[in-house]
Amino acid sequence: WSSSEIDRTYDIAGIAYEDLNLESSQGLDFTETIKGAKSPGYYQWIQDNQWIFEKYDYIGLFDDDIQANTFTLNALFEYTKTLNLSVSQPALTSDSWSGLLITKQHRSFVHRWTNFAEIMCPIFSSETLQECSEGFKYHDGGGGCTEAYWLAKCCPVLGKIAIIDALPVKHTRQSGLEGSGFVIRV
Repeated sequence: WSSSEIDRTYDIAGIAYEDLNLESSQGLDFTETIKGAKSPGYYQWIQDNQWIFEKYDYIGLFDDDIQANTFTLNALFEYTKTLNLSVSQPALTSDSWSGLLITKQHRSFVHRWTNFAEIMCPIFSSETLQECSEGFKYHDGGGGCTEAYWLAKCCPVLGKIAIIDALPVKHTRQSGLEGSGFVIRV
């Protein structure tokens, strides 16, 4: 995410859910450890860092097992902004781990309007994340009801959530395995 011949248009915050030495990781703009499960960790981090809503137009919550390059990440944030989306997610490559067919790339489309974005790599508008952050508070499994909450509370209008097929990423680890997560912000 951080090494490239092109400039990043985003910052990277590393959030570990166990004791890890993130300081030694290259390319992180800042780091924090919040022990526990992913969703409540996101909630705590958002509550502790309200300044992000003034600094960034879009905030991506990407798991550490999402493989993407700087070009793709720059383009994902720009495309999400161009479409004025509340929530987007990159499609997953055909060789990605995924339990949901809707998240896999469909090469016939540039993007697909949907009412779903998976918790492994959503990109939120700052306003939407601020409004929806409460949904992370109570769910310790990482997904499921958190995603339904985004639809019900934050994005009930068709055309505000999309899966972006033209800019896929690879999910490299089977869901549910242990590991730390990261937040990408722009």
